[in-house]
Amino acid sequence: MLTVYYPMKIVDAIRINRSCEILGDMHDRDIIEKAEYFAKLEECSIITCRDIFVRRLLRLVQSGELASERLQIIFVDIGGKATTLSMNSYGQIHDWPDGFMDEDVKESQRWLETRFGCKIEY
Repeated sequence: MLTVYYPMKIVDAIRINRSCEILGDMHDRDIIEKAEYFAKLEECSIITCRDIFVRRLLRLVQSGELASERLQIIFVDIGGKATTLSMNSYGQIHDWPDGFMDEDVKESQRWLETRFGCKIEY
């Protein structure tokens, strides 16, 4: 099982589990390589708030390179409440919580709007 803790505050990251691998200030290319490496391990726990890490793991599930049953994502909200996210076999998360990867999605939307000159509505 690959367990990924996605905390909204670093204090929660420290409180969760001190034996986890913590992904710090790394280039996105290195984060992607780490995601692919950890996905191959039998068991591992990681603390990260790097959206690109989680997106790569979800893409590995979508491509069939990582079974969804082997990936557990635990979102820790701003109040410290931990929620295990459920997903289907295609890596689609059910009941997407507020605050989970929101800034990444918003920034991607802003970039697309600026790049292509159109407003994207969801």
